[in-house]
Amino acid sequence: MNWNHFLYVEFPTLLENLKADTKPQWGQMSAQHMAEHVAFALSFSNGKREMQVVGDATPEKLAYRKHRFFEKFVPMPKGFQLLFTALPRLHEADFETAQEQVLAQLERLQDYLAEHPDIQPIHPYFGALNGAEWEEFHARHLLHHCVQFGLTTAQGY
Repeated sequence: MNWNHFLYVEFPTLLENLKADTKPQWGQMSAQHMAEHVAFALSFSNGKREMQVVGDATPEKLAYRKHRFFEKFVPMPKGFQLLFTALPRLHEADFETAQEQVLAQLERLQDYLAEHPDIQPIHPYFGALNGAEWEEFHARHLLHHCVQFGLTTAQGY
């Protein structure tokens, strides 16, 4: 799969098909929860928010996690949780505003990485990622949520 094409071209089109009342195929997130969640995740890598590694992982463990994730495509598990064990409260007034925030964060990511080609923002599970790694991570993460909400199907889910 061309991750950049999915991230910047396919995903925004798929997001247009998401409606406020779309029910997930698994999990407890509403469409607005998902939109706010992915906007938040995008902000880790676009200069909007700084993150730290969760837990006390050694550099070796971070390198191992990173290698395992990026060596081949394996779908994210359906119930995977990294930062939250319960649904966070909603921050945006409505679904449409949350949807706009996703697209704004995505556009900011593309601009930020073009302006800062050597930047390596911290991912909470993998440690420092370069721009290409962040784009692949986000594409795979967004694909996971697109499948969750029935916006697309992907082999392996």
